Amino acid sequence: MLKKNRIVLLMAGLALICCLPAQAVEFKTGGVDWVLNGSLRTQTFYQFSDRGDNSEPGRASFILETPGNSWLRAAVSYQKIAAVMEIGLAFNNGDDYSFGAGVNENRYLRHAYVTYDLDGGYQVLVGRTWSLLALDGPQQRLAWDNGLWGAGDLFAFRHEQIQLSHKGEKVTFKVAIEDNFREDQLKYNNNFGLPRQYTTEDVFPALLASVSYSDAGFTLSPSGFIQSYKLKGQSKSVDDVTVTSYAGALNGGYKGEAFGLSAEVWYGRNIYMDFAEANIDEHNGYKLQRYGASTIMGKPIADATGTDIVDVDSVGGWLQLALFFGKTTVRTGAGYQQSETGLDGAAYEDRVHTWGVYANVEYPLFQTFRIIPGIAHYNWGQDAYKNRFGMGKNDLGNDTFVGAFFQYDF
Repeated sequence: MLKKNRIVLLMAGLALICCLPAQAVEFKTGGVDWVLNGSLRTQTFYQFSDRGDNSEPGRASFILETPGNSWLRAAVSYQKIAAVMEIGLAFNNGDDYSFGAGVNENRYLRHAYVTYDLDGGYQVLVGRTWSLLALDGPQQRLAWDNGLWGAGDLFAFRHEQIQLSHKGEKVTFKVAIEDNFREDQLKYNNNFGLPRQYTTEDVFPALLASVSYSDAGFTLSPSGFIQSYKLKGQSKSVDDVTVTSYAGALNGGYKGEAFGLSAEVWYGRNIYMDFAEANIDEHNGYKLQRYGASTIMGKPIADATGTDIVDVDSVGGWLQLALFFGKTTVRTGAGYQQSETGLDGAAYEDRVHTWGVYANVEYPLFQTFRIIPGIAHYNWGQDAYKNRFGMGKNDLGNDTFVGAFFQYDF
């Protein structure tokens, strides 16, 4: 009841404020510039689920909820220094958000960073914000504002970092260091199935870099990531295990008056950390993402000896077409990803894959209040274990979402 009351209040608030002037609050005190703004989001849709070979039956469910990414932001700047604090508003009752610092069931920390402008177009950033890997994403809005997570979109999320950037007339270059994302930070904490006991040693931080080129409506943005850490044996008889992950992505697109085209292709090794959020199996009571899967895509596993890991390679990408008709934007897109399993033998698939397709229409009803009706379909492929559901059955099924996304920015 508490959760439903919050959603009703949010919808009522949206109905009220969409008639008010859509404007961020800006003011200056003592030479310091302040900007306060935010975004309120909710969605309603039907989910039609086919559980494949799983014995649990499919179902049709009606969902009215907030996707968890509404936010309030405060930005302050003075001469060459600026700072941003952005708090996410989940509006949910009892959800377990594993997004990082400052988490509880109603609010969490999205961005918190300080920047300092250097001479010659250089800037230093310290704090929590988007990682530099594959920054662009498709505009699939239904089912937790999903954006094809787990079905083609390489989503690196937000992390604490130290970043140096240089912005030129057409080219922007960025490099950053982050804390390593380790196995002990994941939901499935078993050191990849290695049977012995280890402690974790970080030798180097994670390194990221991106280059963005933009001219005459065209954009091209390659980016890369690498990290490595060590699982150190707790006895002299246990060999250390080095876990190395890396990925490269290429984003590009074109935007004209009548249409826009955007795409991403990527390749990576042991990039389970970026797929961790793409394997969430429940949100607000409805199942989402590779339901019933026995493995996480892109995650290395212990080898046959139990003394080392088998590296796992993954590839994927997505494509989106947008058509512009005055204020209305029509989008359609698709994504695909494939990952090795690291498993050998007739009982296992050597690769698993997922894919998704979607279409939606975005229209601003009142100033910056947008409604985005759409449809999305996800196919979760097959489980790595061919006998996952018995009798040689391992189809993980699919999900179809039909509904509308509402967003008010101010």
